[in-house]
Amino acid sequence: MDRVLGAYGYGIALFSLPVLQDFLKTEKIRSKKLLTKLQKDKELYLKTQKQGILFPIVQIDAGGYIVKLDGFDESFDEDWDLKLAYDGFNIDIRESLCISDLEPLDFYNADSFDKYENSSQTMDGQTYYNSFKYDVPSGKYLISVKGYARKNAAGLFSS
Repeated sequence: MDRVLGAYGYGIALFSLPVLQDFLKTEKIRSKKLLTKLQKDKELYLKTQKQGILFPIVQIDAGGYIVKLDGFDESFDEDWDLKLAYDGFNIDIRESLCISDLEPLDFYNADSFDKYENSSQTMDGQTYYNSFKYDVPSGKYLISVKGYARKNAAGLFSS
């Protein structure tokens, strides 16, 4: 079953919680409004990307996104068309990779990302995840992002 990430704020973020926590300590950042701080301080924002601390995917439409990680999830099948692909982004992972809606970073609380997954259900029983983790071996990675669109445009959850 595909996990649907509810990205209803600014976009999606990829990060490793221990790496992000260490970065915040080193930079002496105590603000709970981490997203706002990064938006106001361009140098700090760029530093998080150069060092592989935080990888944001911004300026996307609000909604539900099926997120798959190569080697961990089944690939998109022939019902999907590849629409975009970007390569060569740094990410430093320690213990696990967290994929999250960007909005919770503006109410940052490390404990909220400590769980394996945070989710809620709609009235019709559809589960949307605010964040979830993959157990990825520690290391520095180059990642690529690919965007797919369903060939049958009937909707995200059509059968």
